[in-house]
Amino acid sequence: MKPVYEVVVMRRHPGASVADVIELCRALHAWVAEQPGFLRRQLLHDVGQELFVDLIAWRSEEDAKQAMAASTTAPCMEKMPRVLDMESMTMAHAVEVALT
Repeated sequence: MKPVYEVVVMRRHPGASVADVIELCRALHAWVAEQPGFLRRQLLHDVGQELFVDLIAWRSEEDAKQAMAASTTAPCMEKMPRVLDMESMTMAHAVEVALT
């Protein structure tokens, strides 16, 4: 079975700093890494466009969706609306496509 990648593209809230976003993502990582089906995670920052891209690999889409549902009670999530521009956030679940 191929891993499922959760791809989240986000911008920081106008009142938050880049350091605030990184701090939030570190706190979220500690929680995410303990969830069933978690494989790995990367946070990317496009400085020019002020975008962050969060890539989380899960064993299955079911694992990703269960973690997302459980995340509503994660303590670090309460800071999210103050740090991230929630209206700019987009999310997708995708699998890798072989090119060769």
